[in-house]
Amino acid sequence: MGKVIHAVFVRKPSVNYPEGAKVLRLHHPEQHAYLLYMRATGLDENPASYQEALELYRQALDLSPEFTIAKINLAAVHYKMNRPRIAHRLWKESVVEDPTRPEPHYNMGFAAIEQGRWKSAVRHLVNALRVSPDYEDTHFLLGEAYAKLRKHLMAISHWERYLVLLGGRPDMYLTRSRIEASRLALATP
Repeated sequence: MGKVIHAVFVRKPSVNYPEGAKVLRLHHPEQHAYLLYMRATGLDENPASYQEALELYRQALDLSPEFTIAKINLAAVHYKMNRPRIAHRLWKESVVEDPTRPEPHYNMGFAAIEQGRWKSAVRHLVNALRVSPDYEDTHFLLGEAYAKLRKHLMAISHWERYLVLLGGRPDMYLTRSRIEASRLALATP
């Protein structure tokens, strides 16, 4: 059994203590790390809260260093804060720590696409698919990268797989129009 290092006080009203009594709840480090992680995920989409999200992810990692998804999300916040070198270092560490996760590969591929580094994007996204072949958004981005590299058959293949995996989401029209544009590009000499 893990060592208990964190205590949370919760007030529960009762007949004897209508204002609430302090009840001690003990958390193992992994449980507390998860609670910090969950708080941070609510903050990492808002630029005004990035700093707080960074701190919560760091605290979660201090409590549970093997909590790889917290490191992956910490890297994503660094990337959003225009700190790509820190983000890439953390994503690479995440791949070494847990090679079964597609997210760091996907995130590095996404970053490469934003920077116009299409070949690098393909490499990272293919690695994400090796780990998780049905990671749907990876197929979409891979289609984008292949289209930019003028490998339209590969682009169409990944976009079609994306549509199959989607199963009826509203962004299907956009993907179908990309497929048609790639088919046109293939047809024109």
